[in-house]
Amino acid sequence: MNVSQRSVFQSFKFDPRLKQPIALRPTQAGVFLRILLAGIKAVSMLPTQVFMNRLKVDCNERIVEIPFVLQCIVPTQGMKILDFGCVESVIPLYFATLGAQVVGSDLRDYEFEHPNLVFKKGDFLENDFPDAAFDAVVAVSAVEHSGLDVYGSKVYERGDERVLEEFRRVLKPKGLLALTVAFGIPLVTRDLRIYDSNGLDQLTWGFTIRKREFFRKSETGSYWFRCREEVAGGARFDPITGVHGVALLLCEKPDQARAIPEGKRDAVSFPLTEEIA
Repeated sequence: MNVSQRSVFQSFKFDPRLKQPIALRPTQAGVFLRILLAGIKAVSMLPTQVFMNRLKVDCNERIVEIPFVLQCIVPTQGMKILDFGCVESVIPLYFATLGAQVVGSDLRDYEFEHPNLVFKKGDFLENDFPDAAFDAVVAVSAVEHSGLDVYGSKVYERGDERVLEEFRRVLKPKGLLALTVAFGIPLVTRDLRIYDSNGLDQLTWGFTIRKREFFRKSETGSYWFRCREEVAGGARFDPITGVHGVALLLCEKPDQARAIPEGKRDAVSFPLTEEIA
């Protein structure tokens, strides 16, 4: 695995208490470089050690999203999987390691490599994938940012719905979509959407929902728990601690595409309660 020197140095901003499945190491094993990196790592740990008693664990939604995806999408040899918004995820590497043919798509660079992994950088809505190209699509906390002013994206009206339409196009009939999105009291900020039940129905129009789970963050922020849809629906977004509710969906593309009646989307337009600049 080739990792750029830039990504090696960036790795030291990770919390040293967390165990990562990937260890970033210098590509050149020179003595000077090893000493330098060891010194940087030691210095980066000092603030955490000194102020540990002032810190508390804050657990984000990946703790439930990643197990859900790995439970729902079981890769087989040669299975074709698209991972949308993959840059901060090692899920593509899991699937590629198990023999699937994986394509990652994101606006930012993906630092990792595998013989079974192809990365496509750029706007997903301008992709050149043929129809029915993939057996499965994965989108972990990515669709809610689509078409908004974040990560260098172009701003699109209903960018999230347009992305889901592309998922339907590139999926084979009966293909699976593992989708996770922020859920709670509906909201749109400059770079994030939070969906409620109506918003989820609008977003996943044209798919058959095979599985639907909801989780909410504890008041302490140290863990997440499975809950009823209405409980997760009461979660509020916090600018400091982030998303407090998440919806996990396993969707299936029908054998025959469902036609969208004229005006149907307008009739169930995405509900907004407020907007943050």
